[in-house]
Amino acid sequence: MSSPLAPAPLVVLDGVSRSFPPPADQRSTRSRDSVEVLSRVDLVVHEGDYTAVLGRSGAGKSTLLSVVGLLDRPTSGRHVFSGLDMALAPDGVRVARRAEQIGFVFQAFHLVAGLSVLENVALAGLYSGRPRSRRLADARLALETVGMSHRQDAFPPTLSGGERQRTAVARAVAAGPRLLLADEPTGNLDRENADGVMRLFADLNAAGQTILVITHDDAVAARARRRVRLEGGRLHEEDA
Repeated sequence: MSSPLAPAPLVVLDGVSRSFPPPADQRSTRSRDSVEVLSRVDLVVHEGDYTAVLGRSGAGKSTLLSVVGLLDRPTSGRHVFSGLDMALAPDGVRVARRAEQIGFVFQAFHLVAGLSVLENVALAGLYSGRPRSRRLADARLALETVGMSHRQDAFPPTLSGGERQRTAVARAVAAGPRLLLADEPTGNLDRENADGVMRLFADLNAAGQTILVITHDDAVAARARRRVRLEGGRLHEEDA
């Protein structure tokens, strides 16, 4: 009897490159060469993975996140997400897949000051077509998951940095994304609050959440189960 086939990876980058026009102050009539930020990048992310992408400032980490998160298209190469080559997909398909299956956490919390914590988290399902009652129920569950239920009626200006980032994480996972992308998620936090957020990521991953973290911080990357380094526009696997 044949064994069942292993599930397909959630994300596959196959020879992905991303180039941009040179800055205006570096352009000339003699040189029209573009600037290559990502160069033939290969990356596979399976369901349940917890991967950190390490790299110095300017290495192209945020560009990589934008490509993986369907915010940008590669200049060349294949980007397969959930079985579909998104490099070739129409914009509408990309937008729908991003809204339904990807959650984002950024260094800046991007919370709406005039909305309560609960209302901020409920924004995650705004474009999903879910009724408001369902979005609020999802938001309450997400806040319970990150330990912020007791602050659901508070407003962002009254929160600590750690509480703001926990709220941002709750918003990112409220709609049940298959992939959580985090761009320097501890960059605005002190070490104690950063440790708390990274423990939260570990708990989410233990519960099955697939996570990809972009960071320059070795201590943050060390919390992940797999580490890759971005240098010279290319990814290199780090020793475990």
